[in-house]
Amino acid sequence: MFEPAGAWPDRAMLRWHDGCTGMDWTTLATTVASAARNLGAAGGGPGDRVLILAENRPKYPIAQTALLCLRAMPIPTCTTSSAEDQAFAPRDSCARAAVSSSCQLASRMLAAAGLEFLVTMAGCDVDGLAVAPPTRHLPWSTLTRENRDFADVALDVPASTLACLLYTCGTSGSPRASARHIGRSWRTAAVPHGAMQHEPSAHAM
Repeated sequence: MFEPAGAWPDRAMLRWHDGCTGMDWTTLATTVASAARNLGAAGGGPGDRVLILAENRPKYPIAQTALLCLRAMPIPTCTTSSAEDQAFAPRDSCARAAVSSSCQLASRMLAAAGLEFLVTMAGCDVDGLAVAPPTRHLPWSTLTRENRDFADVALDVPASTLACLLYTCGTSGSPRASARHIGRSWRTAAVPHGAMQHEPSAHAM
């Protein structure tokens, strides 16, 4: 995405539902770069698994691309699934962190033990969320506040790299995960729980 930003700096990349307002390539790339730098400064890095619990909105691809820039693994999660299923995904995937679009969804992520930090896209009452150590709260505004060049942030990973885990909504039992690679090849078989275990990251949040 950074190459198009250099070639088409003012061309629209995202448009809102009204069809009139949107975000150009430069703004998108700059915002992604800011989020990636600040997530990295918070301790995020390669191999980290991060839940994304959010509706379809411009901040979603920004968050997902920023995580990929860090070589982390985004884990999209259904916003319409039950609270139990939403709490299942971070436990099953060994997620270190979560990105949420609202306070209500964020509270469900906090129900899953082991999260080291929580990013909220919308303004939230942190006290109401009851965020307590070891979990740290990172408001979206603090991640995307920079407005500088994105040349230091690159998205150059092999096509075989595991890009994300996608969980079903659990309508026929416990949610199941399938893996998607950077090269857009799908592995349709469910990923067994044991295969999703990984050594603790060397990055301390």
